[in-house]
Amino acid sequence: MSIKLQLTFLILLLSFTSLFGESFSCLLKDKGEEVTVEQLKEEAYVKDENAKAVILDEQVKVRYVYNQNEGFTVQTQFYRKIKIYHKDALWWGTHLVNLTVSNSSKEKLINIKGKTYNLVNDKIQIEKLSKSSVFEEEVSKSKNSVKLTLPKVKEGSIIEYSYTKISPFFGYIDPIFFEKEIPVVKMDVDIRIPEYFNYNIQTRGEYPINLARSVERGSLQYTEKHRSNNQSFSVTRTSFETTNIDFTSKIYKVMLTDVPALTKEPFVPNVWNYASTLEFYLQTIKYPYGKLYNYAQTWNDVLKKLKNRPVYRDEISKSEYYKEDLAAITSKVSDEKLKINMIYDHVKKTVKWNNYRTSLPYQGVKKAYKNGVGSSGQINAILLSMLQKANIKARPVFVISDQGRNSIFPNYNAFDYLIVEVVTKSNSKIYLDATDQKSAPNVLPNRVVQGVGKLLSDSNVAVDIDLRVKPSKEQGILTYSIDELGVVTGKYKLQREKNAALNRRYFIKDTKEENEEEVKKYYELAEISNYKNTSVNELRKALSESFDFKIDNQSTVVDDEIYFYPMLSLKKVTNPLKQEHRKFPIDWGFPKLKASMILITIPEEYKIVSVPEQTSFALPNDGGIYSFQTRISGNTISIRVKEKLNKAFFSIGEESDSLKAFYKMLVEKENEQIVLKKI
Repeated sequence: MSIKLQLTFLILLLSFTSLFGESFSCLLKDKGEEVTVEQLKEEAYVKDENAKAVILDEQVKVRYVYNQNEGFTVQTQFYRKIKIYHKDALWWGTHLVNLTVSNSSKEKLINIKGKTYNLVNDKIQIEKLSKSSVFEEEVSKSKNSVKLTLPKVKEGSIIEYSYTKISPFFGYIDPIFFEKEIPVVKMDVDIRIPEYFNYNIQTRGEYPINLARSVERGSLQYTEKHRSNNQSFSVTRTSFETTNIDFTSKIYKVMLTDVPALTKEPFVPNVWNYASTLEFYLQTIKYPYGKLYNYAQTWNDVLKKLKNRPVYRDEISKSEYYKEDLAAITSKVSDEKLKINMIYDHVKKTVKWNNYRTSLPYQGVKKAYKNGVGSSGQINAILLSMLQKANIKARPVFVISDQGRNSIFPNYNAFDYLIVEVVTKSNSKIYLDATDQKSAPNVLPNRVVQGVGKLLSDSNVAVDIDLRVKPSKEQGILTYSIDELGVVTGKYKLQREKNAALNRRYFIKDTKEENEEEVKKYYELAEISNYKNTSVNELRKALSESFDFKIDNQSTVVDDEIYFYPMLSLKKVTNPLKQEHRKFPIDWGFPKLKASMILITIPEEYKIVSVPEQTSFALPNDGGIYSFQTRISGNTISIRVKEKLNKAFFSIGEESDSLKAFYKMLVEKENEQIVLKKI
């Protein structure tokens, strides 16, 4: 770059402070004139009487600022005012801000202010946020958090707070959420970006976002000084040259009013994946007279960068801390599968999960191994390293967990979890997560199963990993007899496999008495006995349970007739998809196959008047099937019921509508009665 161009660039950058770094005086007013007695007396939000709180005003401003010491920073000014109606909304009085940390660079908050307004004797009382109520703590090596706790928040309060977040990571702008857990009366967003930064801008969600785009033009004038001398007389001459540079700022504005609350729906792991959002993804940077820097990424690029980051590469390569333990394991066995299982079990036993979800082993593997506790990134990095050291082909699978946000564009910040893929010598694949004490190989917890996984193949290509397992089986045998008084006495045996067994194991108690109480509550039974279970701690085996029961309140005796539901407490009473208008896809977690055999013995002096008719129906595109078959032999009724879902995720629209109709028919069938009549 020539001296002239260098000077041009320098002057231009120094000018950015005034051009893009407008004064960020705090939005929070010094006095509370805008809060009225009438607002504080208000007991409900007129447009949503069920709302426990409402955001009266939210403002977000984003600016690029340049200074000589820090270079470019992204400064986000945030302001929010909330009315609290109900005690269940008091938690809105605490606000948490996550701050990214990377090596010596980190985000920070400045200009933190807050106020609480209460009505005391018909007068407005104002309490200011004190410094002692602002806490910053280290969450992980890559994240800090700042917590603001507003004073004296109670039912009827109005609170407001504001701050400026300064981020040195100018390639990233925080997503802006327009839908919240509570309604929003007014929301203003104003983002201004110098023309040198080019972003791909996307919106998601159903609530309409009217993004107004405009360009603000300006110019820079600078004067360049030249000094020269005459070779003959050695006289130095000074001349000046003035140049104008035109530039633009790209402006993005959104102004919304009366945004309804984001309503959660059953079978949606993370509703925020569907909230109306404005998101920015950096594509290129080109400074004046400089070259073009391309930041657009593919998932291939993202996974390569993750694997090449020192926090991953260096930690995976460490082995001294587990060397002796691994040698003790591998010296005992030569069978590959047994060796994999022993290493997996050793890591599960040695390092317990601290409930932190990370995709990389922040804070180190050695520390986690020594202390016996770590994040998902630490634990599964240890597992990966030990497997590789034992000459087993193991690779990292980076996961967006069920609580992560699915990224529209490739972005390594999207991943929040790590698991391990093992490819055996027979070319079978095993997926492992050592964070869950009750999981097993290829039986992953829901936080992983309901997520999205990606792996970098041997040819450096990003591969999507389907974490949805094959249908988990539940097979039950319900045997009972019913007497002339309608009293039912019987036995239930149930065997669960894979994820069905995993989810049930979370509820198994230590004592027989505790388990009997839990079973009575789950099946709505007043009396059970002889509860037994097997393979509770043998995690690679099916889990079996059985118990005896007696019921005297699930049959109706009218004169000489008895009416009862053949499936007793096993029947579905209501459609799990009962919303009239569903907005979001349905996620069951994993495919399932539930099969029940029901054997019913009726009194000798009674005959069968009617039983539910046999039927079967299916979901489109081989999505699932339900069948109900009956057989009568003397005074015994045999019923076989099968409910099978071949997939776990059903998109909104035709698929979810079909599933809703499927369960409507299923519930109707299972709520048909058997009728007996005395001979």
